[in-house]
Amino acid sequence: SFDATELSGQAIKNQDEAILLARTSGNDLLEFMVLSRQVQLSYLMGQHQRGDAFRARSDNTVRSMASSPHLVSHVAYCALNCLALCASNSPASKRNSSHYKTATRLFKKLHHWRDDQGYKYCSHMIDLVQAEFYRVGGDFNSAQRSCEQAIEDAEAQGNLREKGLAHELLGRLLMRDQQDEMSAAQHIDEAMQAYHAWGAVALVNRLLDSYGDILPENPEASELVSSFVSTKSNEPNVV
Repeated sequence: SFDATELSGQAIKNQDEAILLARTSGNDLLEFMVLSRQVQLSYLMGQHQRGDAFRARSDNTVRSMASSPHLVSHVAYCALNCLALCASNSPASKRNSSHYKTATRLFKKLHHWRDDQGYKYCSHMIDLVQAEFYRVGGDFNSAQRSCEQAIEDAEAQGNLREKGLAHELLGRLLMRDQQDEMSAAQHIDEAMQAYHAWGAVALVNRLLDSYGDILPENPEASELVSSFVSTKSNEPNVV
């Protein structure tokens, strides 16, 4: 057993210390990242006033620094994390949650960087976040098109991480919301290939654990993923 309140309090204490270290080192990007995490943690614990205060500090920090690919990526992933906490096809009343509002605010920031400041490397991240907004709103066809556009843009930029993520999100969408196992398996296969090429073996294994049962049904399975599935199936069961 454990005391959830005590653990949450310790997490906040550690994050406060991280903010102090980032500030004293002059690392604005690190400070922004920790502040963003504090916003999420505070809202998850129901401490909305604290979350609002950290959000204001986060906005001030990001205004003081030049935009960069790393910052864009972090903001997009924060938005994706918030939307992952929202169920598919949520009614409008459910989309008034703090998670949805935070994702909307971050999404506007991404659009500002791309449309007003010319940061073209935002495009595939915007497509990914847009796909999640469509999913939450129940527009699964538009979500699929946004994922496909993100895959195309990420591939054009040679970005293996986001290419893998876009394939993974599309695979999850097809599996969970459209019940299309064959198409889902193809995209999970593509995600595993991209993650493996990026060097993220842990992500490959996570997908294998979650979707290993549908991957053998993919008639166009890659040699790489087929070997992973075969190895996994031959592992002895240890009780």
